[in-house]
Amino acid sequence: MIRRLWLSKGWKKCYSFFIMKPSDPEESRRGAASPEPKRRWLLLLILSAVILRSPAFFNPIIDEDEAWYATAACVINSGGLLYRNAVDLKPPLIFYFYAFGFSIFGDDLRLLHGVTVLWVLATAAFIGRITTHLTQSWKAAYLAAWLYVLFTPNFVPQALSTNGEILMNLPLAISVFLFLQSARDRSKAYLALSGFFCGLAFLFKYQCGILLAVISGHIFFNKADRGKQNLLVIGGFASVLIFFYGCFRYLGNWEDFYFWGWKYNLVFMEEFTWRYFFKRFFGMTPRFILIWLILWFFAFVVIKKALRRAPEINANHHLIILWLIGSALAVCAGGKFFGHYFIQLLPPLTVLAGAAIADWWPACNAKWKRLVVLAGIVIPPIIYLGVNWQEEQKRMRRENQYFQTIAAEVRKLSSPDDKIFVWGRMPELYYFSQRLPASRFITGNFVVGMTTYNFDDAAAKYDSAKTLPMLDWLMDDLIKNRPKLIIDTSPANFRQYGKYPIPSIAPLREFIKKNYHFVVSVDRVTIYKSGEVRLGR
Repeated sequence: MIRRLWLSKGWKKCYSFFIMKPSDPEESRRGAASPEPKRRWLLLLILSAVILRSPAFFNPIIDEDEAWYATAACVINSGGLLYRNAVDLKPPLIFYFYAFGFSIFGDDLRLLHGVTVLWVLATAAFIGRITTHLTQSWKAAYLAAWLYVLFTPNFVPQALSTNGEILMNLPLAISVFLFLQSARDRSKAYLALSGFFCGLAFLFKYQCGILLAVISGHIFFNKADRGKQNLLVIGGFASVLIFFYGCFRYLGNWEDFYFWGWKYNLVFMEEFTWRYFFKRFFGMTPRFILIWLILWFFAFVVIKKALRRAPEINANHHLIILWLIGSALAVCAGGKFFGHYFIQLLPPLTVLAGAAIADWWPACNAKWKRLVVLAGIVIPPIIYLGVNWQEEQKRMRRENQYFQTIAAEVRKLSSPDDKIFVWGRMPELYYFSQRLPASRFITGNFVVGMTTYNFDDAAAKYDSAKTLPMLDWLMDDLIKNRPKLIIDTSPANFRQYGKYPIPSIAPLREFIKKNYHFVVSVDRVTIYKSGEVRLGR
C-alpha cells in the first residue's frame, strides 16, 4: 500500500513537472493557466519529437559514431574494459550509456533511438523549467521546450543519431535548473547537485566543463557568500570525477583511461592548424546561423536589453547569456565544427529565444510579423524532416545494405564466438556481423595516424615513426586473440583507406601472409580466413 502510494505521488510529481506546474507559491496566487492548454502543449511536444525523429526508427545506424559506440558497448558487455579492450578519445559515459541500453533492450540501435526521443523530451522539460526562472509566463516555458525539440534535428545526418551532444544536454540543463532553483529555495543541496550534474555532462563530453566556469563566474560576481557556494558546486563536480577514478582504479583501467581518454587528446590536437580552423568555421557556422536565424534574432534581443539596462534585468538572464557564450567557445574547441557539435548551443539559445518570443508575441499587433516569426520557427524543421525522409533515408539504407552484404559473408565464414579484425574505418561491420573485434582498435585510425585534420589529405601515407607503439599493440592483440577473419577495406578506398593498403604495413602484411589465406572479395572488400594460426608475425 505504501509502495503504491509512493509510486502514485511520484507519477504526480513527474506529471506536474512536465506540465510546468509553477513551483513558486506567488505565481500560483497570481493565477496560472488551466491544465487543458498545458496538456495540448505537452501533446504537441511529444508529437513533434516523435515525428521529427521518426526516420531514426527505421535505420539501425545513422552515423559512423554510433557503430563505434555500439562496438565498444558490446566489448564492455562481454567483459572487456573500456580504454583497454576498446580504445577511443571520448569520455566514458557515452560508451556506458550504450552498454547499459544494450543490456536492457538488446543490441538494436533502433530501440536506443526510441530512448533518445524520451531523452530529448526530458531535456526539453528542464529547458522549460529553466525558462520559468526568467519569466513567469508558462507559455514561454513551453515555447522554449518546443523550440528545443523542433531545432535539434535541423541538420543531417548526426542530428538524428544517439550521440554525446544530444545526451550531454540533459545533465547540462538539470545542472542549470538546480543552480537557479538553489537561489529560489536557498538550498545548499541543490548547489552541490548542480555541480554533480555538470560533472556528469563533462563525462559525456569534456567541453561541457565550460558550464562549471560559467556558474562559478556567475556566483563570484552576483552572490554574497561566493566562496562557500563555489565550493559546493565544485565539490559536486569533483565528486563525479572521484567516483569514476575509484571505479577505474578498482577495475584496473585507470592508466588506460588517462592515456586514451585524456592524454592522447593532446597528441591528437598536434595536427591542429588555424587554417583548418577558419576553413571549418566559415564553412559550417553560417549554416547554423541561417537555420536557427529566428532563435538568434530573439536571443540577441534579450542580450541587447541586458547590455543596455543591466540593473533592471534579472541576474538569471545574465547566467543564461554567459551559458550561451560559453557553449559557443566550447563548439570552437578543437576547430572541427561538425554539425552535431552545435547542439550544445541549443539549450541556452532556446531559453533566451523562447522567453523573448513569448514576451513579444502579445504586444505585436501586425499579423504579418507574427506570420514571419511563425514561419521562421516551423519551416526549418519541416524542410529537414523532408530531407531526412527523402535523401538521408535513401543514403542510410544504401550504406546499411552495403555493410549488411559484407556482414552476411562474415557471419557465414565465422561462428558467433569468433572474433574478427577489420582493417580500415568500418566499425559498422562489427555491429552488423555481430562479432567482437580482435583488437582494442575498432578502426585503424590510431595505427596509421589518421585524424580529423588530415582525413582529406590525398598525399597522406603511413608513417611508422609517428604511430610505432600503436602498431606493436595491434600486433600483440592479433597474436593474442587470433581473429578468425581479417577484413581489408583498403581496396575499396572506403573512408580514404586506399592511402593505407595492408602491403604498406609490413608487420601486418607478414602476419596475414603466414597465418591467413584469401577467401572472397565482396564489393572490393577482401576477406582473409585463418588456417592454423602460428604465434609469430
